[in-house]
Amino acid sequence: MRVARRVPEGQPFVVRPRVRRRAARVALLIGALLGGFFLVAGVSRLGGPPAGPRPDGLVIPLAACCLLVAVLFWLANPDDPVLAAGPDGLWIRARVFRGQVVWLPWSEIALVHRHRHGLEPVLCVQPRDRGLFRRLGLLAWLDTQVPGPPGPVRAAHPGFLARLRLTDRAEQEVVAALRRYARGRCPID
Repeated sequence: MRVARRVPEGQPFVVRPRVRRRAARVALLIGALLGGFFLVAGVSRLGGPPAGPRPDGLVIPLAACCLLVAVLFWLANPDDPVLAAGPDGLWIRARVFRGQVVWLPWSEIALVHRHRHGLEPVLCVQPRDRGLFRRLGLLAWLDTQVPGPPGPVRAAHPGFLARLRLTDRAEQEVVAALRRYARGRCPID
């Protein structure tokens, strides 16, 4: 097992996120929430003295929540590649947040399958060695304690996840490339 901070350059097939499009959607969501809040606050002032709690007291908690969402977005959406594959194996993020990518040879991969978390398509890569997560550190091990999504193959944990929504490659293109590079050495659904 090799671990790095980011996917090494020069891989034959690389999937990169479109962080700007994802950021625009999050900014639109935060803007809609803030706009709705200020609209409600403005309408409540027009009707005279408020009967209940004043909306002005909610500004600081709302701003703190927006700041938290922005920090979590920044952590979960680095501009680094999501996945890279070649004839010998693949690189995939070890955690959802920034930090590590891990190299898995095709012989060390138990299963690669697609799944949807809500509207988001993800690629789940399950290594044969389940003890790998303990060697990747505390946060990677904590990720494994969350049960995996229901799907064609129900596992205790889905393994490493690569989000495929808003990337520079289509989901079908990614799966086709993985099948081409794996050449039957691991099951790919």
